[in-house]
Amino acid sequence: MNPLEQIKRYTRSTEVYQALTSNRGGPAPTGPRAMLDHGMAPPTQPFTKGLQAVNRNLASHGSDALSELRAQNYITRAKKVENHDMSNTYAHVESAMSWSKSSQQEGKRSMTGVVMNLGGALFAGVQDHANYKTGRVFNKK
Repeated sequence: MNPLEQIKRYTRSTEVYQALTSNRGGPAPTGPRAMLDHGMAPPTQPFTKGLQAVNRNLASHGSDALSELRAQNYITRAKKVENHDMSNTYAHVESAMSWSKSSQQEGKRSMTGVVMNLGGALFAGVQDHANYKTGRVFNKK
């Protein structure tokens, strides 16, 4: 196998790749991933849209790296964001902090959670800023 094929093979097996891509023939969410998927209202905010997409993508690759407690914490954050009780940015930061606390036990997986959520916080910050600037943040649905 040539070096480029080795890199592609390794990259496709990583959590980041799996979080960002769907395995179309993969399984439906089960366990805590199904709990998270069913516990969320239809997403309207960047945090919840991203959370739903990443959860479904990881489930489609057969990832079981989500505890019931973490799923419940994500559901709570998603509800707060959808109700405009928490900003998208803070939801990502709080999620990153949660993953960082488990870095000793979960190793690489938790670092993926930290990096993905901090990246999400950067993008969500732009959206939150625009919502404050236009006043949309004050329009609760």
